[in-house]
Amino acid sequence: MANASVFLTHSYTQNLKTELKNYDIVITATGKKNIWTLGDFQPHQLVLDVGINNSEPGEAVKGDIDVSVETSGITEFSGYVSTVPGGVGPLTVISLLENTFLAAQQ
Repeated sequence: MANASVFLTHSYTQNLKTELKNYDIVITATGKKNIWTLGDFQPHQLVLDVGINNSEPGEAVKGDIDVSVETSGITEFSGYVSTVPGGVGPLTVISLLENTFLAAQQ
């Protein structure tokens, strides 16, 4: 996006939950299971969850965002959220395959 401003934060940024509400696109990659809920985001935001956590043996892979409406304290969420698993994972695989192919050509 032309003329976009990019802000980098981390899990120890002060007032992070308040700060997140100021951005149009949020990419979360803390790797901490369910650190966010849908209630932490605004309805107009595009939220990409690329954090992966499966610390419990036998547990399904979880992302940074708990996408269940019940835990968010809200009745409805109209924003756009990629979920884990199945969100950006397939795009990551495609990129890895593309890079492998390009490296093999060189």
